[in-house]
This record gives sequence, structure tokens and C-alpha cells, in this order.
Amino acid sequence: METKKAWVDFNLIKASVTMEMLIIQYGITSLARNDDEMRGVCPIHQGKSKREFSINLIKNTFYCFAPLCKARGNVLDFVARMEHCTVKDAALKLDEWFNVTGNEMGESDTLSTVDPQPSRADSVVTLIEEIETHLAALKQLVAAR
Repeated sequence: METKKAWVDFNLIKASVTMEMLIIQYGITSLARNDDEMRGVCPIHQGKSKREFSINLIKNTFYCFAPLCKARGNVLDFVARMEHCTVKDAALKLDEWFNVTGNEMGESDTLSTVDPQPSRADSVVTLIEEIETHLAALKQLVAAR
């Protein structure tokens, strides 16, 4: 039987995972970037309008303007909506996907707080730099066509 962590640090997850990382994780390629904003069709309700869904990369938030959706929030809320799960389960998924806390899931996990270590922050920065490098290479490939 699979056991889950009893506790997860939401603030650490939100500070470590960006909306841009999630767009890559979900393979969402239809969003257009304009400075610190991304816009496109809402991936949550699979809408029609290319302007209904917005991501603010500075605030690390999203919002759907479609009257029947109106989804909004942070990385935890986005994953909860995409995966149809609770915010806690979304945080656990993010921790698993991006290894934010570096802990193994199991019964030995405690309810104490997790102090982020500088090496974790460095690894997140390195991951973001790698993502940006890959995105730049993809843009060059697309421009070359």
C-alpha cells in the first residue's frame, strides 16, 4: 500500500515551482508569450478563445476569463484544477515532479517544518536556466523553418 507524506510545505512548493515549469510539464505549447505574460486557450476547460487564459510570470499566477471557468490562482491551484485533486495532493505531486523537498515519500516523514537549503535553491535556478536554454533553442529551430 502506498503511503503519503503527512505534511507538505505549501510556501516552499510555491517558491520553488513556476507557472512556466508547469506549462512545460504539461506540454502546453499553445500559449503566446508577451514580456511577463502568457496568453492562450485555457488548458483547464479546453476553451476556444486564444485570449481567455492568462499567466502572469512575475506573480506566478494564472486566470481564465471565460465566464463558465473563471479558474485562477497559483501553481498549487493550477495543478489541483488540471489533475482534479485537492491542493494538498497538488503540492505532493509538485514535490514528486520537481523534487522540491528531496525527501522520499513514506511513513518516516515527520510533521516538522522543512528548511530550504541553499543547494535546493541553486538546483531550482539551474533547472530554470536549463529550461530557458531549451526554450531558446526551440525558438531558433522554429525561426529557422
